Amino acid sequence: MKQAKSIQPGSIVQFPHSCFAPYRKGWNGWTFRVAIVDRLYTSKSGNACAKITFCDKIGVDPWDRDVVLEYSEKQIGITLNKLFEISSTEIEHLIGENAEFIKRH
Repeated sequence: MKQAKSIQPGSIVQFPHSCFAPYRKGWNGWTFRVAIVDRLYTSKSGNACAKITFCDKIGVDPWDRDVVLEYSEKQIGITLNKLFEISSTEIEHLIGENAEFIKRH
């Protein structure tokens, strides 16, 4: 994975969301999510940061598998060194899954 370069508001990036294997080294034990950069800012400690919006998992009702639950949008602040590039093939796959979320941004 390559760190994202020339990040601008509106860029589509990947970020580490949750650690599933804490004993692995590097980013090997992490799951990544795709996000849209809303704005760039500098933190109080002087780190370059971004405010990103991402779609939390789309869930399925455990009692009725045919009912898809609504997703939730979340916003978090994250340092730029934790943002990674996303390939164009992954973007095409994700547009199909999250078309409604992407249209609003």
